[in-house]
Amino acid sequence: ACLARVDPPCLACSALPGPSPPFPSRPRPALPAAAPLCARSQWWARPAQAGPDGSLAWALHAMRVKTFARVRGGKGEGAGAGQASAAGDTCVLADHRTGMVTVWSKAARTTAREQRFAFDGAFGRDAGQSEVFECAVLPLVTASLQGINSTLFAYGQTGSGKTFSCTGGASYDSRGVIPRAISAAFEDPRFVSAKVSYVEVYNEEVLDLLNGREKVDVLTCVDRSELGSRRSRRSSVHMKNVTELLVRKEEEALDLFFRGNMARSTGSTSLNLFSSRSHCVFVIELQTTEHVAKLNMVDLAGSERTQDTTSKHINLSLHFLEQVVMGLQVNKAHVGFRNSAMTALLRESLCGNSQTAFLVTLHPEPHYHSETISSCRFAQRCRSLSTQISVNETMEQKVARLERENSALRRDLGLALEGLREHDKVREMLQDMLAQMDQDACDTISCEAEFLDGR
Repeated sequence: ACLARVDPPCLACSALPGPSPPFPSRPRPALPAAAPLCARSQWWARPAQAGPDGSLAWALHAMRVKTFARVRGGKGEGAGAGQASAAGDTCVLADHRTGMVTVWSKAARTTAREQRFAFDGAFGRDAGQSEVFECAVLPLVTASLQGINSTLFAYGQTGSGKTFSCTGGASYDSRGVIPRAISAAFEDPRFVSAKVSYVEVYNEEVLDLLNGREKVDVLTCVDRSELGSRRSRRSSVHMKNVTELLVRKEEEALDLFFRGNMARSTGSTSLNLFSSRSHCVFVIELQTTEHVAKLNMVDLAGSERTQDTTSKHINLSLHFLEQVVMGLQVNKAHVGFRNSAMTALLRESLCGNSQTAFLVTLHPEPHYHSETISSCRFAQRCRSLSTQISVNETMEQKVARLERENSALRRDLGLALEGLREHDKVREMLQDMLAQMDQDACDTISCEAEFLDGR
């Protein structure tokens, strides 16, 4: 069900994406191409605007980063499993109607010890995977199909349900937001093909999960033709020698996703037997009949209090991520994107051409109160950021736009030259009139002089 009730019911929420391996098969209802989204999704899934010539506008406009909170469920299958525990077992309460998250310092719920945080959406302990996808991720898929780059960050403490939210569990109904996003994108009638890549950041090295964990170089290209400071110019991040595989079927994309998951770096922690020990970025470049755009799904590793080498690298990269967010928040002249491989790789998603959302997962137990407060405060900083998004252009669209601009400039130049010719004609007429006036004045003076001499 939609988090925000609408009448008539939300079509995007009533049609579930189709089955995908390794989940069991089931009937696959088609997702309507122009289905209205639920109210909570519609007010921030901003559609592309049409330009004066009828084409989609490509100019930049600001888009605030959206944040969503999800409270981990009971000791069941994952973040959404089980029902809410007793009042004494939780210190976090998520109100899906207002988007507010309330955190108590202890199990005893007293007003003096509570802290409240505002999100664009909040999911309680009994929220399902479909609710999270429909209200937090589906608008990103819709924007990507419209030609706008989109990014989802999954952030939170180890064991709070990030990977479960992204990947899902063993059953079909518990599949994560990434398989659901793949299904929704491939079922859209505008979809043509996609390019898939999957990398992880492990111990400050970017590794290709689809090519035997080969090392990948991250390159940042800044458009120096634009005026202004370096950070205000448009920049793009490229991964050198990364594997990009062309897929045309949903099953092929899901197979690559699960194959990359098998190559991820995992380890056992005190909170999770199979904890992700690296930051992973799943990139799917969608090619539609009119546009091309990237959909980035980022599963960040959780912070740990242990002192092993991997945990130190994870904590340090998360620290640099928070420093980058704080620098962007106060509009610092220099932001250290290159301090970490992860921030360098995701630079464009944080301040460039990308519609970005953060899904923050929270532990409800009082024992993790400090980590929950830290995650909520980080989300509040991210919520104050904004990115400059625009509709991507294919080469054909860019050539057509430049030809239209060239024709308009030629027309304006012709009008200006015609105006100059008219100006020259007017100038010649004025010069002739002045010469005639000078001649008339000379003749008058001569006549007056002859008259005076005759007298």
